[in-house]
Amino acid sequence: MRSVALRSSAAYRQQRRMYLASLLGHYRPLLQDSPGLLTGPLSLHLAKLLSLCKAEVEWLVRHHGNVPNKK
Repeated sequence: MRSVALRSSAAYRQQRRMYLASLLGHYRPLLQDSPGLLTGPLSLHLAKLLSLCKAEVEWLVRHHGNVPNKK
């Protein structure tokens, strides 16, 4: 089970980062056009999105260059 997790976690995290990047790209023009949405309905979504992005950056920094040895 550990070997499966080691093999698939990097690909899963890469797909997750790509998804979060596309979401950030989606929200950016929305906030540029109407910044008033930040104080209203989008504030919780944006906070959640930024929190997930922070977690991904922390995971990437923690695991960068720390590739386990293959037996």
